[in-house]
Amino acid sequence: MVADLLPITVYQDLCKEIDVLYMRIRQLENERKYYVKMCTQHRGMIGAANYDEEKVSHNFTLMPFDRAYEHICIIDNKLQPLKKIMADKEYVKTEMEKKISSFESVDYLVAYYRVQGWSLVEIADKLGYSIGYIRNISSKIKSQKSYMRQFRIKHRRDKNM
Repeated sequence: MVADLLPITVYQDLCKEIDVLYMRIRQLENERKYYVKMCTQHRGMIGAANYDEEKVSHNFTLMPFDRAYEHICIIDNKLQPLKKIMADKEYVKTEMEKKISSFESVDYLVAYYRVQGWSLVEIADKLGYSIGYIRNISSKIKSQKSYMRQFRIKHRRDKNM
């Protein structure tokens, strides 16, 4: 029987959360850079269409400093907790990697290395087993993960009813 893979599933979910947080932080930092440019650059440095006039022109219009500063402060207030959460999740991920890599069960190790993106051949070489044996474990893990997903979905539906 394949070992309960909850730690690997939790690790995978954590990695996905970190990816989403990273995308959001990057997007907010780019938006912040835009507002800094809008209030500090010289005419002609940033191209923007001006729709306030009767005839649309492509002249640069600086954003008033106080408006840009308001936007920057709002973004900074969003970034600060996100960066703290990201640092905490990165720390937990590092600690989980240490613990998971110390597991002795072949099932855990195969699941962990698969999550890391290793091929079955690489895993077989690392653990000293045949490729066929590692392939069998990997397929059992996939079927168990599928069963766990179905169970979680059914369990959520039961809770919501």
